[in-house]
Amino acid sequence: MSLKVINVRGDDFDELHKKLTECGYTHQAHPGTFQTIKKYKQWRTKKVHYKKDVQGSRGADLCEGGGFAYRLRKEPKIIQDLARVFKSKEMESAIRDKFNLLSEDVSIDVGLQKYTHGYEISPHPDTREKALTWMLNLNSDPNSYDRDYHTHFLEFKKPYAYVKSIWESMPYLQRTWVPWSWCHTVFQQKDDNSITIFSPDNKSMHAVKAFYGDLEHQRTQIYGNYWYKSVKAKLTAVTYRDLDIDTSVKAGQKKFDTPFQKVYRTVLNKIF
Repeated sequence: MSLKVINVRGDDFDELHKKLTECGYTHQAHPGTFQTIKKYKQWRTKKVHYKKDVQGSRGADLCEGGGFAYRLRKEPKIIQDLARVFKSKEMESAIRDKFNLLSEDVSIDVGLQKYTHGYEISPHPDTREKALTWMLNLNSDPNSYDRDYHTHFLEFKKPYAYVKSIWESMPYLQRTWVPWSWCHTVFQQKDDNSITIFSPDNKSMHAVKAFYGDLEHQRTQIYGNYWYKSVKAKLTAVTYRDLDIDTSVKAGQKKFDTPFQKVYRTVLNKIF
């Protein structure tokens, strides 16, 4: 990819940040990344990780680091044309047919993004508000296939397969991030100029851990989502700890006092 806005380099991170800004990139709020450049620079220098500073309250404490995400606001024509394809009614119609999406209205978000060193999202299937997501790899590194910053697509290991059953049995329960140790990787989207499109469900587990040298080349994608404008049911937020069934829970030694926990216990009894 020869576009100037794709090929951005710096001798150090301050220079890289300056050049990205000059090209028209601005901070993009994104799970697995720091919410301010100041906090990200502190982590990058000192490796001090303040979980509250990393976006992703459903499991940021599972991550070792946090990157910084940029979105290009001054897009060249070729990027604008690609974005228009993803936003088009023809594309939406084809996607609705392919993935059997609900007929309700969606909002479409799409843009060219870069993700710097430290970007990490633990395995998750995406929230119930998301109707569709896609990732088009546009990396400038000629050796990007061998870099360890690509999206993992995963499955639950057998001891944790019950989590999918819980999400299926409790549709009002928000889906959350889980530890890497609960899953194993089935596939990574490594090829440049390749695209992955999927509609999130209870088994669409994916994750990223991008610890890499980013001064010469950065993980770069055209990234986008379809979001349902409304979710009919009120969703209950939980963390992976609420889903973690250890020996004491299986043995019935854990107390279930809240309304959520009582329903949760009923689901567990059906599974086990």
